[in-house]
Amino acid sequence: MKYTSLLFSLLSYLFASAQNDSIIQIGMVKQKAGNHNGAIYDFSTYIQKHTDEIQKLTTDNNNAQKHTTAIDTNLSFPYFLRGKSYLAMKESDSAMNDFTMAIKINPRMNKAHYERSRLLFAAGKKDEGCSSLSIPIQLKYIPSKELFDENFCWKK
Repeated sequence: MKYTSLLFSLLSYLFASAQNDSIIQIGMVKQKAGNHNGAIYDFSTYIQKHTDEIQKLTTDNNNAQKHTTAIDTNLSFPYFLRGKSYLAMKESDSAMNDFTMAIKINPRMNKAHYERSRLLFAAGKKDEGCSSLSIPIQLKYIPSKELFDENFCWKK
């Protein structure tokens, strides 16, 4: 009986994980097809289902110091994707919020730093944009180095 209960719990967890992953996959398909409203809905649904986990990660003051886990990556990715859809819809403030949240959850998310920096440069916030590129440059994310150079971040 004990093993049956354990097996049922494991299967339930796997099924829920598969459903969550499919929400992201469907959102990505919608995003690629240009249906950004639909994609935003799907990514938002995933985010709402994981509010407790996200809140725990974002209130952890040591998050930037710890190694990134698969959970951090899974929870930051929908914010990044939703931010990309907001960006495509020219909703810069919402995109900025999502890229910032993705970074807060996973400080090593190069692409979120890069997109956030692009928005900062577009808003005329050169110092902040340059600063946001420091982590992806340290991690050898080449587009970040190129953006750094294009905006003369090395020049004070």
